[in-house]
Amino acid sequence: MGKKIIFLREDCENVPVGLSKNVEYSYIKGRLKIKWGKKNSYEGEAKVGEAYIVGTNPNKIFFALLKLPRSNNDLLMLLLGFPKENRAYTEEEHKIIADEERKRRDWWGYEEITVKTKKSIAVRCNHFDDNYRPISVYLKDNLNKEDYLEILQKNAEYIDYPKWWVENILYERFNFSVEEVRSIGLE
Repeated sequence: MGKKIIFLREDCENVPVGLSKNVEYSYIKGRLKIKWGKKNSYEGEAKVGEAYIVGTNPNKIFFALLKLPRSNNDLLMLLLGFPKENRAYTEEEHKIIADEERKRRDWWGYEEITVKTKKSIAVRCNHFDDNYRPISVYLKDNLNKEDYLEILQKNAEYIDYPKWWVENILYERFNFSVEEVRSIGLE
């Protein structure tokens, strides 16, 4: 079973989702269509800027609107690429999650990348496809705008979401200025 995220930015037709050549989506005039093979698996209203998780298992396709976390700390951890199961809310929990992930991912050539600030720690590991996988992330409570900015700047190279989507979130949820977003160095 695989999952991918699609991001709606502009009208498009028959775009591969990336799960298999049989899964495509179209977004035209506010209507999202997801096809698996020759049949429409979903059709409904959608908005520019929304993101959907699309997945398949051997018998069916599933999809869901990607709901952004209410907490800015959780939202930042999502933007940094850490799913819920890799997010820690205490330093002790961070150590436990990191140790469990290290054991689970103990392969030849394993290498960790740790990015620290005064108020955060993000641990990732290498993968055979030259991408990095999340191990564990911890952010202290009561972060301010400057803290968020520093965390983003130090982790920018690991953010895999589309630049335009991340920027929109930073403007809307974190109230960043254009200059602040530019200073992050998103690619």
